[in-house]
Amino acid sequence: MLSLPGGVFNPYSGVKTSALVFRKGGATGRVRPSDPDRSRLPFMGVEHVAAGSGVIDFDSDSQVGGGKGAAFRFDARHVLYGKLRPYLNKVATPGFQGRCSTELIRPLPRDGVDREFLAYLLRRRETVDFVMASVTGSRMPRADMKVLLSMRVPVPPLDEQRRIVAILNRAAKIERLRARAAERMRQFVPALFVRMFGDPVENPMGWNSQRLGEVCVSARYGTSKKASETRSSGVPVIRMGNVTYDGDLDCADLKYVLLSDLHAVQARLPRPVLVDLQLLMAGARLRWCAPVWCGS
Repeated sequence: MLSLPGGVFNPYSGVKTSALVFRKGGATGRVRPSDPDRSRLPFMGVEHVAAGSGVIDFDSDSQVGGGKGAAFRFDARHVLYGKLRPYLNKVATPGFQGRCSTELIRPLPRDGVDREFLAYLLRRRETVDFVMASVTGSRMPRADMKVLLSMRVPVPPLDEQRRIVAILNRAAKIERLRARAAERMRQFVPALFVRMFGDPVENPMGWNSQRLGEVCVSARYGTSKKASETRSSGVPVIRMGNVTYDGDLDCADLKYVLLSDLHAVQARLPRPVLVDLQLLMAGARLRWCAPVWCGS
C-alpha cells in the first residue's frame, strides 16, 4: 500500500467522498443475460484485483465470458472498489471496458477529480481503517458504502492531484521492481544450492547422509503458554504467523507472555538458531508451540 505522509494533505480542505464521485456508474449499468455484447466483455471479480497495489490479473482462471451471475458494466473512466473484505484493500483502475461482479463498486470521478488520485485515496490506510470500523458481517465482512461515501478526504487542485499521482506511480513502479527482484532471488538461492551440492533427494555427489537429529545442536520446544492479545510488555514470542514462507521473521505483530526466569531460559531462542526456526516451525510436531525470542 503506497501513500504520502499525512502532512502532504494538510493544506487542503476535506470534503465527503460522495462529493468526488457519481454514486451510480454513470450511463453504464447492469449487464443482462440477454445483452448481445455480454459474452465479449471480460468479467472481473474481486479475485482478479491484487491487494494493495490494484494490479489486475486475469491469470487466476478468469476467461472472457465468465461470470454467469449479476454483473455491471465499467470502462476506463471508473475506479473499481472491492467491498468484500475491505481489509484486503482491492482498488483497481481498469483501462478497458468490461463487466464486474456485484462485489466491486464502480465509483465514477466527477469533473475536477483525477481517477488515479481517487484510487489512491481509497487505498490509504486511513480509508481502510475508517471502513473496517463499520463493516457488516463477521465471516464475510462487507464495506458499508454509505459510510465510505461519508468519509471526509483532502482534495487539492487538479494539477496537484496529478503531481501526487505521478509521485506515487513512480514509487509503485520501484516497489514492483523490488518485489520482482526479491522473487528472482527466492528462486535463485535453491537453484544455486542444487548446482553446488546436487539434489539432496538424488544425492548425485554421493555425500554422506545423517539423521537430522545428528546434525542439530538442539531441537527444543518453545513455550506453550498462550500469548496475550493486549499485553505490550513481557517476553516477545515468535508464533507461526511471524515466520514467512521465505524463512524470514516478520516481527510487525508480536505478542508477549509473562514467564518465570527459568521458563524463559528454557524457551529462549538465541540468535544462532534463527535459521533453524524455519525448519522446525514447518513441522507438524511444533505447529502449536512457539519459541521465545530474546533477540533485538
